[in-house]
Amino acid sequence: MKNLDSTYSGKYRAIRNGLIGSGTQFLMIASAIITTPYITRIFSAEQMGVFAVSYSICAFLTIVASFGVEQFGPRLIATSENRENRSRNFYSLWVIQTVASITIFCIYEIILLQIHPENLSTYMLQGGLILSVIFDLSWLFMGVENMRKAVSRNIISKIIIIIAIFVFIKHPSQLNTYIILNIVGIVVGNLSAVFSINKYVTFTRAGIMDSAKYFKPTFKMMLSSVGGGTIYPLQNIIVYMSQYGSAGAGVMDQSTKILNMFYSMAMMGIKSVTPRLSHHAINAKNGWISSKYIIAATAITTIVCSIVTVTMTTVSKDFTSFFYGPQFSQVAGLLAAASWCLFPRVFTLIINNMHLIPSSLDNVLTFSTYIRVLITIVCSLIFLKIFGLKGIFYAVVIAELSSVFITLLKLRNFHFMRIFLLSTVSWVAISLASIALLRIITIASYGSPVRDFLVKSIVSTSIVLVLSLVYAIFIRQFRFLKD
Repeated sequence: MKNLDSTYSGKYRAIRNGLIGSGTQFLMIASAIITTPYITRIFSAEQMGVFAVSYSICAFLTIVASFGVEQFGPRLIATSENRENRSRNFYSLWVIQTVASITIFCIYEIILLQIHPENLSTYMLQGGLILSVIFDLSWLFMGVENMRKAVSRNIISKIIIIIAIFVFIKHPSQLNTYIILNIVGIVVGNLSAVFSINKYVTFTRAGIMDSAKYFKPTFKMMLSSVGGGTIYPLQNIIVYMSQYGSAGAGVMDQSTKILNMFYSMAMMGIKSVTPRLSHHAINAKNGWISSKYIIAATAITTIVCSIVTVTMTTVSKDFTSFFYGPQFSQVAGLLAAASWCLFPRVFTLIINNMHLIPSSLDNVLTFSTYIRVLITIVCSLIFLKIFGLKGIFYAVVIAELSSVFITLLKLRNFHFMRIFLLSTVSWVAISLASIALLRIITIASYGSPVRDFLVKSIVSTSIVLVLSLVYAIFIRQFRFLKD
């Protein structure tokens, strides 16, 4: 990979990979969305709470098990000089990932056997998530900026699992079966991608020393990833241990499903561009990084997040009634609150993956992450008592926005600070104006939650797009983004 642009068609390749990554993640998350209305009518809120907490713990441990390879890998692969160097780097990192995954899995299962919690079998089965990390090689395909082949096989495996859930899950006693099917889907999807690696790397025996030289940088990446990955699992655990119990955790988990779909799409799209930016940052003088990517991503994020915020705030009751069922009626209010978290979370992704990681500002990334964790934990504990479950989402908004502001202030990057402030004000202004306008406009009710949801969604989206256009013309007129 001597010259990335000589092999690939420059920015168009990056855009295509971003779209593929986002589309893929949409299909992956859509599998959960498709099965949710079915699952929430079989399992109780308490059962979904147990599932959410056990999944949250194991999802956090998968971040430890990946040992920072998921973040460090694409950058290293993208900057490898040739196939031989890329192969050696790949197998060195894979050894680290494999050893870490097996170690964390064994420690997790041993601890469970020692403390013997209630629903032990559920917690032990969820441990399969940790082992699935061994075969998660998405970082290789991100690094070579070609995820299409691995993606197609992954999609097929997800479709099979969706069908299996509808076929085999029929009774509330089958929660463990549901967990097994989900894990099998992840493992099969990851394994299918393994068969595509020979196109990009040649097998080589990575010695202990080859892996050892990457231990420190991957460990540093793991620390920042662990910090960021702690936030949302920890919130489920905080709710579980509060007066809301497992039912509260179950409701919380369901209220974030739609939000996580959009967030995951954004994450894959943004991360797909990171290798190209890393290549430019390393090979150009003064660590050059194009702010055009950040401006474009921010503009798209502002509009899309405004649509999601306004639509979810407007249609949450209609959506919850037909999508989740009567057991999860509390989701309606939480869904509206959760929608305000999307923009702050995505903007954090943009700064981390389009600036800090490509520019090798790993220490700043770690600092930013732990600032965010600290603010989230403190605010969650305070707001949970004041605002109830909605307080958890208010804590996220404050923590994400504060951490980005503090990070850019620490870097003294006032160009990105201006982009951040302007986009945040734009998102809030467009969202509040749209919601206010929708409160004035009377939208006729058709007596069907599904029809009401569709009509209100179309009207909400149209209003946001019109107001966004007006706002964009206003901003362009004053050229606030010009250097």
